[in-house]
Amino acid sequence: MNPWLINDTYELIKLVETIKQPARFLLDTFFTDKNQSVRDNFAIEYRKAGRVLAPFILEGINAKEVARVPHSSRLYSAPMIAARRTLTLNDLTERMFGEQPIFSSLTPEDRAAKLQAQDIVELLRMITNRQNAMAAELLQTGKVTVIGQLADGTEKTDKIDFNWDGALAVGTAWSDSTASIYDDLLHCSERIQEETGVIPTIAICGKNVEKYLIKNKEIKDWLMIPNRANLTMMDLSPHFTSPQVRFIGRIPALNLELVSYNETYTGADGKSYPFVREDTVIIGSPKIGVSQFGRVDFLDMTGDWQSAAANYVPLVLWNTEAQRSSITVFSRFIPIPYDVASWMTLEVSGEDGAADDTDDADDTGDDA
Repeated sequence: MNPWLINDTYELIKLVETIKQPARFLLDTFFTDKNQSVRDNFAIEYRKAGRVLAPFILEGINAKEVARVPHSSRLYSAPMIAARRTLTLNDLTERMFGEQPIFSSLTPEDRAAKLQAQDIVELLRMITNRQNAMAAELLQTGKVTVIGQLADGTEKTDKIDFNWDGALAVGTAWSDSTASIYDDLLHCSERIQEETGVIPTIAICGKNVEKYLIKNKEIKDWLMIPNRANLTMMDLSPHFTSPQVRFIGRIPALNLELVSYNETYTGADGKSYPFVREDTVIIGSPKIGVSQFGRVDFLDMTGDWQSAAANYVPLVLWNTEAQRSSITVFSRFIPIPYDVASWMTLEVSGEDGAADDTDDADDTGDDA
C-alpha cells in the first residue's frame, strides 16, 4: 500500500492542519480568533455595548441600581459546509495533468495518492471561499444566509440576523470629484468610537473606491501641499501587498488604513462575484469577532459513528463493487461578532444598498 494514501479520518485531520490555507483575507482580518465546540448546539451571543454614565446620588442615599449591558443570544447549530470529490478507476489509469505521456513511472496507486492530496487542497480552498463569503455577507448586511439542499432536492433557507444597523449611504456619490470623502469616513469613525469606545483602524474598500480617492478634488488639494508635514491629512501610496489585496494609503488624521480588496469567487452560474461590493467600504478594527467551528459527526467505513471537533474534517469512503472512492471535507462554521456596533459600511455610490439582502454569497464555493 502506498504510504502516502491515507484513509483514516483522524490522520487526515492532522494532515489538513499542516496544509497552508488559501487566502482568507476577511476572516484573517476581522475573525482571527477561533473557537471549537463539541456540542450539537451553541449560543451565538453578541451585544451593542454603548457607553452608559454612572448616575449621581444624594449624600446618604444608597447607590442606584443600573442594568447590565444587554446582549442577544440564540441557540444555533453551526451550518455544515461540505465538498466532495470522487475517484474512479478511469482516473487512475489515465495520465494526470503534468505527467510525462510516455516515460511516466507512476502506478495507479501513486496516482491515487497524488489525486487525494490535490483534491484535499482544492476542497479546502472551496470551503475557505464559502467561509470568506459568509464573513463578507455578515460585514455588509449584518446577516448570514444559509441555503441547504435536502435529500429530495428541495432547498431550505435560514438567516442568522445579528440586528446590525451600521449601513450608511453617502450624501454625494464618491464618483463625484466634489464628494466629501474625508467627512464621510470621519462620521463613521466617530460613530464607532461613540458606541464602542474603540477607534477603527482599517477600511476595506471595494474595487472602485481607489479611483474615487485619487480623483477627489479635496484629497488632491491636500496632496498638493508642498510640505505635507504641515497638514498630514492623507497619505496615498498604492501598492499590492498580495494578489487581489492592495494597500491604498493612510489617513493619519483618522488613524485609518485604506485597503482595496478585489478578490472574487465563482458562483453556480459560472459568473464571478466580488466578496466586497465594488462601491462599498467596510470600516472597523481587526479582531471584531470569532470564527466558531462546530462538531462534525460521521459514519466511517467500519460502520461506527464518529465525532470530530476540528476546523476541517476529511472523510474517505469507498465502494469496491462500483470501483470508486470519494473524499469529502466537512466544516461546521459561523462567523460571530463580539459587538455589532464595532464596524460600519459605507455605500459610496450614494445608494443605500448595504442593508438589502443579497444572494451573491449563496453561490459560493462551486469552483476553487
